Amino acid sequence: MIRRWKKIEDANGPEALKIKTKKKKWRASERYELVAQVLAGNSIKEVSCNAGIDSGQLCQWVKKYKTKG
Repeated sequence: MIRRWKKIEDANGPEALKIKTKKKKWRASERYELVAQVLAGNSIKEVSCNAGIDSGQLCQWVKKYKTKG
């Protein structure tokens, strides 16, 4: 877990680790870009760390994209 936090901090700065009071609303184009990175061969963990989101959330987006397009 600490290694994951370090990767998030390196990718997005120390602000990314602060507890957020509001959830970010991801636009469809932003979600698509992250899903496209995963479909291009990048790992879900790598993409989620770089984006600062939970890997489970990204996994759900990828599954929905594969089933519904």
